[in-house]
Amino acid sequence: MAPITANFTSEAPLSAAVREAISGALEHGWADPKKISQSAATASLLQAAAIEELADLIGASASQIEIVGEPNLLAYLSLSGFLHDLPHLVTTSVDVGKVRAVARSYSGPKSTVEVAANGDIDFSQVARGSVISVQSVNGETGARVLDEIDADDATIIVDATSDAPLYLPDFASAATFNARSWGGPSGIGFLVIRSADRYRYPLPHIAPIRTPGSYSLPLLIGSVIAATEYVKSASSISGHRAHLRNALGGISGLQIVESVNSHNSAHISLLLEGVSNQEFISRCERNGLSLDAGSACSPEDIAPSHVIAAMGLPTQGHIRLTLRASHTTEEIDFCGEVMKRSLQEL
Repeated sequence: MAPITANFTSEAPLSAAVREAISGALEHGWADPKKISQSAATASLLQAAAIEELADLIGASASQIEIVGEPNLLAYLSLSGFLHDLPHLVTTSVDVGKVRAVARSYSGPKSTVEVAANGDIDFSQVARGSVISVQSVNGETGARVLDEIDADDATIIVDATSDAPLYLPDFASAATFNARSWGGPSGIGFLVIRSADRYRYPLPHIAPIRTPGSYSLPLLIGSVIAATEYVKSASSISGHRAHLRNALGGISGLQIVESVNSHNSAHISLLLEGVSNQEFISRCERNGLSLDAGSACSPEDIAPSHVIAAMGLPTQGHIRLTLRASHTTEEIDFCGEVMKRSLQEL
């Protein structure tokens, strides 16, 4: 019997269906959809069908969706596009680095809302007319606060770059998505603009555009196939999370970070007592188990997590796990066994 190996990092291979979709699009969707030719018409049809399918998943119209070939620009485009009149900008202490970078460079009035020990965020004291950046789900703890926002007369920008293809709430003025968060290819993201009358493209431009417009059509098609796959199997994540909690329960020296409304999230953070996370992860890797360490802002970033620190928790020994629908019961049990054994060995 082959030994079990299990990957609980944020990175995973593309599924067979996504790889096949990208390969097919490379063959039939290589032309520029904006040009006039038979090949361009084929590409245009593929593009329109993909955008319509994604629009149905997130509860938007196709005309509200902009495709972005550089996901690292999403925070800047979404926030700066609504900051042209210098309104009050509200971010949180657990926002991703790119959102915090936009806030740091913003010359208008701004404030930061702190997070509670359970990941909850209170927006009740936010000034009228503010532009608010809020995560739909925190990529480290799985905390969800989106259903509890009640900010008066605010422009709310939803950062869903660590989330599944989310059906957007009515109060969202705009939202950002990254296909990698639902198992799609890297290099493709989405900006949904509902309040188009208030949005201005923040980069230098001549034509009346809202995003740069440069992206790969095959990656767009692959990302939408991945989104559809994820939605069909998303119900299994909450069961996996409960099973993982049971598998990790009672392990001495291991603390599960409890977060508000995280029961159906794929993200979970753990704290190791008196143990280096790098030593622990190396030990697990030798035993066939792959985990993440450090901040969720970047897989290679092993600096102490600002999210965990903002919740008032110790940052030393912080590790992250990402659950996927493809995980099996055996892999989850194996994860608990390897983590327990690795802690005992250190």
